[in-house]
Amino acid sequence: MREIHKASGGPWGGIYVDQSFFEWLKGIFGEQAVQETCSDYEEYLDMQREFETKKRAFRFDSKSLITFKIPSKLRDLSEKYAGKSLSSLINGKGLGEKVVLAGKDKLRMNPSVLKSCMDVPLKSLFEHVRQLFLEPTMRSVNTVILVGGFGESNYVYERMKKEFPDKQIKTPNEAGLVVLKGAVLFGHLPRLVTSRVVKSTFGIALDQMYHDKLSIQRTTVVGKEKVTMGCFKIFVEAETEMDVDAEVSHEFTANGPEWSLLEVFLSTKQNPLYVDEAGCSKLGNLVVHHPGRGKKENKKIVVTFLFGKTELMVKYRIKETGKEEYLKIDCLT
Repeated sequence: MREIHKASGGPWGGIYVDQSFFEWLKGIFGEQAVQETCSDYEEYLDMQREFETKKRAFRFDSKSLITFKIPSKLRDLSEKYAGKSLSSLINGKGLGEKVVLAGKDKLRMNPSVLKSCMDVPLKSLFEHVRQLFLEPTMRSVNTVILVGGFGESNYVYERMKKEFPDKQIKTPNEAGLVVLKGAVLFGHLPRLVTSRVVKSTFGIALDQMYHDKLSIQRTTVVGKEKVTMGCFKIFVEAETEMDVDAEVSHEFTANGPEWSLLEVFLSTKQNPLYVDEAGCSKLGNLVVHHPGRGKKENKKIVVTFLFGKTELMVKYRIKETGKEEYLKIDCLT
């Protein structure tokens, strides 16, 4: 199995449907009443569970009103802070056609309310998937598999079918557990995935000989040479497909007589020039100890990046002694 596109996406899961719904509740009951009710953790969990049940059962073709149980405390607080009855608040906000009170602790909502909450993350999700299918490596893909809790939603499934009529949309059994099962399977069969697409550009900080593509403002004279400080030495660019156990090595001269500092960086850009550009972040440091006689110019260090797994490993080897040390970086965070 090969990965043909790097992992991508954004905050478009079911949790953002929940957030949208609670914002809608604030529009009815008032922000102060909702916040005070949710500060009671048991009340908050009860509301979340109630909404989760309605969200999972919600269907694309739903037409009947959805009954949502609310804490009586929420209604009391809302009327207290507003100084008027909840029914007056609802009618005053023009929501009479979308919300009906049912007793002291229930709301009956028009399906359009839940649809609008679901559509908040789905709009961004659909646009992202649409852009993915335009990329050369993705044009031959004709099957979309929905996984995770949000993937179990009938509404999401039907909307995906409508948005991408030329694709096969599938939801596996227990979609919410698929990611967990996949992680367990990968743990037992790590070579199940033979190659991965690198999500970011990886490299190290390096002072380089000045050339016309570098900034003269970052350049200083060392001895008789012009050296540009803080350059991004790329080991592999973003969106490169790397086989499992692939290695990329470069040889460098030690930058100190007794030890050298190796700073490992990633960048969201394809070809960054400097390690302090926007999108660059430090992953970690490796301190290379190489005591002994001889000038630092005569000491060579071989730096190797090992790609293709869920963990990036950076290895250095002192060429003269063969001494090696490693830095492990979790690529899933």
